[in-house]
Amino acid sequence: MLDDGKDFGLTPRHSFETSSRIPTRSFPHAPRRVAAVILITAVLMILFLQLRSESETGEPKSPEVAGFMRVAHSPIFIYSDSGFTEENGTTGGSGSAEDPFVISGWTINVSWGEGIFIYGTTKSFVIRDVLIDSEDGGFSWDRYGVRVEGAKNGRVENCSFSGVAGSGVHFRDCENVMIDGNHFTNCTWSAWARECTNVTIVGNEVTKCPAMGIGIGACSNCNISHNEVWDCGPDAVGFSLWGMENATVYSNNASYISQIGMTIDLSSHVRVTRNSVICTEYWGLQFSRFGNSTFADNIVANTCYWYWLSTGGNCTYYHNDFINSSDYSRSFLSAPDEWDLGYPQGGNYWSNYIGSDDFSGPDQDIPGPDGIGDIPIVIDDEHNLDHYPLMSRCAPLAPPNASLQTEDDTGNITTQFTFDAWNSTDDEDPVVWLDARWDWQGDGIWDTDWTREKTVTHQFQSPGQYNVTVQIRDDDGLTSTTSVRVTVHEVEIPEFNAVLPLILSIMAVFVVELQFRKRP
Repeated sequence: MLDDGKDFGLTPRHSFETSSRIPTRSFPHAPRRVAAVILITAVLMILFLQLRSESETGEPKSPEVAGFMRVAHSPIFIYSDSGFTEENGTTGGSGSAEDPFVISGWTINVSWGEGIFIYGTTKSFVIRDVLIDSEDGGFSWDRYGVRVEGAKNGRVENCSFSGVAGSGVHFRDCENVMIDGNHFTNCTWSAWARECTNVTIVGNEVTKCPAMGIGIGACSNCNISHNEVWDCGPDAVGFSLWGMENATVYSNNASYISQIGMTIDLSSHVRVTRNSVICTEYWGLQFSRFGNSTFADNIVANTCYWYWLSTGGNCTYYHNDFINSSDYSRSFLSAPDEWDLGYPQGGNYWSNYIGSDDFSGPDQDIPGPDGIGDIPIVIDDEHNLDHYPLMSRCAPLAPPNASLQTEDDTGNITTQFTFDAWNSTDDEDPVVWLDARWDWQGDGIWDTDWTREKTVTHQFQSPGQYNVTVQIRDDDGLTSTTSVRVTVHEVEIPEFNAVLPLILSIMAVFVVELQFRKRP
């Protein structure tokens, strides 16, 4: 039997009672000490971040957020003037012509129906800087990015639409409509107005649309200008315009379109000027029941067929360039049209014209060339002739118009400057065809090869002022240049008076620590 373990040497070396005799020390100042250290550490961190910010940018950071930030919003539905409320996404304005209601700054996903629907309003409104997209894409007749019906004084501008499986923007039965400066990507029908009066569709960009770029249906007093539609298919029409009365179609571009570049049907008193239709897989132009109108100073190039014309009448076609069609065009005209302005103004340029220019004069019977072909071109029959086909292009080849912007024109040697030349233009070629090369110092020595990418970044190694230059080249080899000036500083080292608070704070930490260590 064990006897408390004494015979076996099992007596514990230290019993539990001895722990009560271990000397202890209290820390009455510990909470204050911890608080002091935390406070000083916070001050140090704030000073460090501020100094780091100043050294990176050369100046204190602004509390404002740089750039434009959109905020997610649910679909917006407005059924009367009283519906323009903050809850419905209205961000400003009073509804007058001078101060329209504004819906701006949102990102809206369209899984079904409309992203924004406005019906039956009379007050002025503008939808601006809104991004509307659809994740599932596909096809739907009743899906819209923005749909406006029975309204007046509506405007959609500077918005982006992506993957909308119906119409990106659709106005119907409206007055005073403007669709201005929007970007459409992969929308089945991009911008569309039906049964409207006083319609302006201007400055929009459309790409990757499978069906239609810009559309007009049964509208009057229309202005369709400065729009670009490119790289669309598989069953796309660049511009589908029908039922127009009193319309201007000016300086638009349709290129790389799978079916038809521009179709105009059931329309009269339309002036179509300075447009370009380039590289379509089928018809460049398709005009049907198109009368009392003018088609002048346009370019139709590299298309399978230049045009399809039917049942025209009292139209004038002149000073157009028809270039490089792979097949003959078709025309079925029930009434005579004019295909020239008489002598000596002449008619149109036809790249497949095989006649000569040996004579001059109204009857082309005076020896000596005059830039006009001696033999007329038959368009359809003896009533539709280009009597004075031109031997050279009507519009002389013009160089592109180079454009260059930068987000910041001041920085330091750590700054990544961004330069954008996508606003460059050309009369014959879309911007995607234009080449660019860059001279970072503005010394006349090109620092990059030609590329079709027109947004680039660059970091300068030395401080100074630089005239950054871009040269833009079109498909005909013509070029133009433009520059922007940027100023590059050294990375600023904080002065002693800026570092002094940091030094004092560090010293204060040591002083506090020493004081507490001296206390018993």
